[in-house]
Order: sequence, then C-alpha cells, then structure tokens
Amino acid sequence: MERVTVIIKDQEENESIVMAQLNDFEDHDLPFFKRVEHIEVEGEVLFPNMDLLFENEEDGKVYRLVSAVDDKRFI
Repeated sequence: MERVTVIIKDQEENESIVMAQLNDFEDHDLPFFKRVEHIEVEGEVLFPNMDLLFENEEDGKVYRLVSAVDDKRFI
C-alpha cells in the first residue's frame, strides 16, 4: 500500500497536511480521493464514511480531502 501526503480541511475550513494510505486497486482510472483507505491526523487513524469524509469521534472534527501534496518538502 502506498502512503502519500495530502491536504485536508476541517469543517471550519482550516487546512492541514497529513499522511494518507492508498488502497492497491488495479483500476487506476479511479479518482485519487476514492483510493484513500485512511488518513492519519494527530496520531489518530480516520477511515472515510459513505460521503468520503473523515470524522474524528474523539474531538468531533470532520475532514475532507483537498488534494495530494506535490511539494517534496512534505513527503
């Protein structure tokens, strides 16, 4: 499984840079955001819900993927 650096936003539109784990699907035509198995935010592993949002039940924050990070400083 591939790990990538991504930008996420919470429900208050605050951006963060975190790690995401991608599924190893053979179908490379799938959009990037549908390949994300989970993200890691402040040590918590968060899995997507049916709306492809990531909810942290500890603090109630909800995150959405914005994009992958192409900047090598964050990889």
